[in-house]
Amino acid sequence: MATTNSQRTAEELRNPELNYFIAFKIDLKEIDKTKIEQKIKTELSKTGGSITQRRLLELKDDIMQVMCNDATFDGTSYKPNTGAGQREAEAAKTLKLNETADFIRMLCQTRKKFLKSELITIYDKVNMPLTYFTKDEFFKALGFLNGLGVKIIENTDVKIPFDKFKKADKMLELLEKKDLYDYLGVSKTVLQSEIHSEANKAYMSWMRSPNLRDKQLGSQLDGMIKDILLDQAVRKAYDQYLVIRTGVWDEFAQREKFGVKELSACEYEKYIQRVVSLLKTSVQEAEIIIAAGCKFFQLVLV
Repeated sequence: MATTNSQRTAEELRNPELNYFIAFKIDLKEIDKTKIEQKIKTELSKTGGSITQRRLLELKDDIMQVMCNDATFDGTSYKPNTGAGQREAEAAKTLKLNETADFIRMLCQTRKKFLKSELITIYDKVNMPLTYFTKDEFFKALGFLNGLGVKIIENTDVKIPFDKFKKADKMLELLEKKDLYDYLGVSKTVLQSEIHSEANKAYMSWMRSPNLRDKQLGSQLDGMIKDILLDQAVRKAYDQYLVIRTGVWDEFAQREKFGVKELSACEYEKYIQRVVSLLKTSVQEAEIIIAAGCKFFQLVLV
C-alpha cells in the first residue's frame, strides 16, 4: 500500500514542476510506454539536490504507475488502465496554458497593446521543444485581454516584403542609386509598360559587359524589378516603403543594428503619427504598417 508521502498533495498537483509530463519533458502525445519508462528512469538518475528533484525521487512509484501503467490511485491501491496518463497530459496542458496566461496578465499591468507577433514568440518559447497547447487554445485563453482593455495588433498577415526591399537597398547603394526608379531613370508615376521596357534596356546593357560579376548583378537587379515594380501590390508597398524609409524604417534599422529591441508606447504612437502624416493615411492603416515593421525588425512594445 502506498504511503501518503508517495502521492502528490492537492497543492503539488497545481505545481507545473511536479507534473510528470512537464518534469520529464515527455511529449503529451507519446504512447510508447517503453520510451516513457526509459525517459523517466534516465531523468531520475540525474536528479540531485533541489527540493523538486528530491520530491520526484520520492514519487518514483507513483510516476511509474501513472505514466507506464495508466493507473489511478484510489486511496488504497493503484487501478491500471484507468486513464491516469491522459489526465496527467491534460493537466500538463492546463498548467502550461494557465502559467503562460498569468505571465501575460502580469505584463498587462503596464501594457495596453500587444503585437500579435510578440504573443506568438511567447507561444513558441513555451512550446519548444514540446507542444503543450495549440495557438487556437492559446489565443482563446487570452480572452481576458478584452476585459482589461488590452488590444492585440495583427501584424502576422501583413504583406510587406521588407526582405526584398532591404536587399534592393543594399545593391542600389553600391550603384549610388536611391531606389529602383532612380536606377531605371524613370519617375515614380511611370506606367508598368514603361518599367518593363526600361528594365529590358538595363538588363541588356549589363549583359553586354565582359565582366561576369556585372552580368550577375544585372540579372539580380532585373529579377528585383520584376518582383517589386511589375507586381502592382508589391509596387504599392514599395512606394509606401520609400516615402517613410528615412523617417521610420532607417530608424528601426538603427535600433536593430545597436541591439535596441524595445519600443515604448510613446515612440510607437509617434511613429504611427509620422506614417499618417507622410502617407496621408488613416491611423488604423498606419498602425498596421508600423506593427508589420516591428515584426520584421524584431522590436517589442514596452
